[in-house]
Amino acid sequence: MKINYVIATFNGKFPSNKRDHKVKNKAFLISPNDILKNHLNKLAEIDSNISQITIMKPQSDNTWGSYYDINKIVNKINCKIEIKECENFGYSPGQFLKAFEYYNDEFDYYCFIEDDYCASMDNFDSIFQNIYQEDFKNNIGVLCSVVEGSKDYKEKAGYPIHFEGMVFVSTTTLKKLYSNPYFEKTPREMLDKIDNKIDNGFDWNGQWNSYIGGYYQLTFSHLFTLSGIEHSHYLKRPIEGKKLQFPYWSDGYTYDLGGQIIFYDSSTSYRDKFTEEDINNSPIIPIQLSNRKLINKFL
Repeated sequence: MKINYVIATFNGKFPSNKRDHKVKNKAFLISPNDILKNHLNKLAEIDSNISQITIMKPQSDNTWGSYYDINKIVNKINCKIEIKECENFGYSPGQFLKAFEYYNDEFDYYCFIEDDYCASMDNFDSIFQNIYQEDFKNNIGVLCSVVEGSKDYKEKAGYPIHFEGMVFVSTTTLKKLYSNPYFEKTPREMLDKIDNKIDNGFDWNGQWNSYIGGYYQLTFSHLFTLSGIEHSHYLKRPIEGKKLQFPYWSDGYTYDLGGQIIFYDSSTSYRDKFTEEDINNSPIIPIQLSNRKLINKFL
């Protein structure tokens, strides 16, 4: 099976950039210039059979200048790496769907992930593929690290389903998404079109105005929901007797390290205390846990 590991990236610099994870406002825990490098260095350390790493490169101004300087790392990784230019539309979900439009059925599966999370376990791709095939017998579905929200949010006044961490999805699923006659435009072009006229069960405009990144995350997942495609997650799956977990990085400038890591055991169960074994049982990690020096800061 051919798997395309797609990394959504962004090297833009803004006065209030959430990537400025400064320790007590004095220094970076990880420089924004090093986010992609840390991600790729972690991939170089672990075994996998992914066929390609695709780095999506959106247009941006006022940038961190050396963000894409990855030449010294490329030769460490035992698979093809391609960089694809794209417009900065729809944030990470827009980049994910643009990657599928570039490659279509050249691959059997796509692993979509943002630059500030990274794969961390040997053979993570095989783990995801096995779970995917267990959960989705017809090879159609969306596997995530965490699935939050609810299918019946209209009745419960909750949130539409959305993902955290990575998204692992088959090309068969993406083709079904793109063949949905409900959409007047492509799913990617629909990312900013979900509103109360399409679905009146959620305050889409309020989400757009409060946090547009969250809006795109919700609309991305909702496009699958509107296409009758189910979501699932890998939490608490046993691999060699150990249950898989997901550590989530939460920005917080009141914390000494510029944020907090929260470990998810399920979509509704999480904690801020963890051990090194918990980290080792996490196939996807934030880059704040991507090397020994960083891990020691949190343990």
